[in-house]
Amino acid sequence: MAERRRPQQLIAAIAIMSALAGAISSCKHDPPISLEPVEVSTSEISFRDQVQPILNSNCNMSGCHNASSAAEGVNLSSFASIMSDDELVVRFKPDESELMEELRGYGRKGSMPPSGQQPLSSEQINVLKQWILEGARNSFWAQGPCDTVTSSYASQIEPIMNTACNGCHSQTSTGGGILLNSYELTKSAAQSGKLLASITHSGAASPMPKGGNKLNDCQIRQIERWISNNYPN
Repeated sequence: MAERRRPQQLIAAIAIMSALAGAISSCKHDPPISLEPVEVSTSEISFRDQVQPILNSNCNMSGCHNASSAAEGVNLSSFASIMSDDELVVRFKPDESELMEELRGYGRKGSMPPSGQQPLSSEQINVLKQWILEGARNSFWAQGPCDTVTSSYASQIEPIMNTACNGCHSQTSTGGGILLNSYELTKSAAQSGKLLASITHSGAASPMPKGGNKLNDCQIRQIERWISNNYPN
């Protein structure tokens, strides 16, 4: 009897092994997230040049989502910390990403930024959405020619302030009493020497953007040029 059952047992074992092999081969995982920066064309969203400045100006600050505070367990101070939370950003799926839910005001933690702070613009939210749609990579644009010929607050300085500074420095409660949300206020900070000392990380003032990447070389040169040209509006 034992000899008669052996072929059946062998067939059953083969069937089980085949099923397991099929299950393993059909199991697909997303490729691991690379933390290495990758250069992209300017037609794509850049994490370094577009996404991180938005987060630095609106979320990555003391008491909120910087590395030391990490309110609600959320740290938005770097690409690595953002992507360490599987639910915060779901690559290619902005509608399933908790970050987008919070910014749109229907997340589990409530609307972000919190009530009393300036909400992100639709343009900023669309940048974050497109970045996630493109795979939420640690991307950057290669720095092209730097325009230091044109020098005015409206064309060059104000966009830098809006992107990298005014999330904190548009209200006294978060900006240490220094406001940069108008021409006169930015000019005053520049005349005092604090603006340039902060963005160049010279040690004479607190390095800015606080908790984020230093402004790129072109942005610093544009601000230096604006100051040397006597602050044209």
